[in-house]
Amino acid sequence: NAESVLVTNSGSVQELQSLPGEISGIQLDMISGVQQSMAGNAPNMDSLEKSQNTRLAHISEVTRTTVGNIPAFDQYRLVVDSGMKLLRSSDFLTASDLMNSMATPRYDTLMLQMNTIVGAEIAKASNSSGSLRTQLRWSAILLWVILIGSLALSVFCSLFMVRNVIVPLQTLVASMKDIAQGEGDLTRR
Repeated sequence: NAESVLVTNSGSVQELQSLPGEISGIQLDMISGVQQSMAGNAPNMDSLEKSQNTRLAHISEVTRTTVGNIPAFDQYRLVVDSGMKLLRSSDFLTASDLMNSMATPRYDTLMLQMNTIVGAEIAKASNSSGSLRTQLRWSAILLWVILIGSLALSVFCSLFMVRNVIVPLQTLVASMKDIAQGEGDLTRR
């Protein structure tokens, strides 16, 4: 149980650590799309939009399930969506201005927040794993104490049975043999 928590924490941190790369990929694709469009080599907008939406959905899901809502991501997503609409409408100059004036500063803010969040999650996972290891250690010690205690109790019960049940039965059997052989004392209790 504790090991699954360690694995879960580790998986969450690894997913969070991959997000800055995905966000950078979105930014680079947007810049590349604007540059290609301005040069007359318009990218495949359906493919670009699908890629951006897939990345944005993944980032949104990971952040929502691990650290909650990140306002800088929501703001960045709005700018990316606006940039995609401008690229689709062939308004390349406005898309370029949007990327320079709005997307890049929001990207920088988002990356700073993501790095802070990833660092905090790594610290939490590290503290959590240390705490879980301590709990596992104490659980193992408790298990050994219970095992040794059970063994001691079973030895005590065995000695009690031998002393209070078996020895008197052996004495009774010996007396019966004496009586059966005619040598026993019938007046003795």
